[in-house]
Amino acid sequence: MDQLPRYTSSPSNNELDCFYKDFEEFHNNCCFMCDAFTSIVEGEEILDANAVTGISHFFYWVKHKTQRMKVELNRIQERAELSEE
Repeated sequence: MDQLPRYTSSPSNNELDCFYKDFEEFHNNCCFMCDAFTSIVEGEEILDANAVTGISHFFYWVKHKTQRMKVELNRIQERAELSEE
């Protein structure tokens, strides 16, 4: 898992912008896969081994990506709260 650095100052606009862009990319990937799954379910298609492997990798990525984003967002929030004190 990626190690995120500890900061002592308030989050910068650039840091928030980077987080937002990262979240936007994540959101777009999730929307694409939701549409793909809807299409599969509605079409009652049978998935081949490659598709199942791809889906498995995607869910692994989602699980770990959301954990990293949660940690990063928590650090941004902590820094924002510290800068208000």
